[in-house]
Amino acid sequence: MPLCHWPCSCYPNCLLQQTNDWMHEIYPLWVAAHGVMIIAPVNWYQAPTGLKSMIDRLVCADGGNPDPSSTHGKKPDEAKAIELKGWDYPKHLAGRLFSVVVHGD
Repeated sequence: MPLCHWPCSCYPNCLLQQTNDWMHEIYPLWVAAHGVMIIAPVNWYQAPTGLKSMIDRLVCADGGNPDPSSTHGKKPDEAKAIELKGWDYPKHLAGRLFSVVVHGD
């Protein structure tokens, strides 16, 4: 988990607060919300592409490292050292209610 940073550093547009990246607007909304409900259709037995992309980029929400400089990029040996030393393991969205409603034929 130390390689996953909050907000997600794998997508430089959001990390650098550039435009044309909706996650830059979504991250603060997730943090400020008391609860989140996602309502989506099922398209050919799958979640919609936009929803899957958003979920992929929220993988760092539970335990994402708030300090991208601590691993100097994606270096697994540094991440393993951080984990073995013991770390805070922040839970950025702890205490919120979440639900997902899907519908498909």
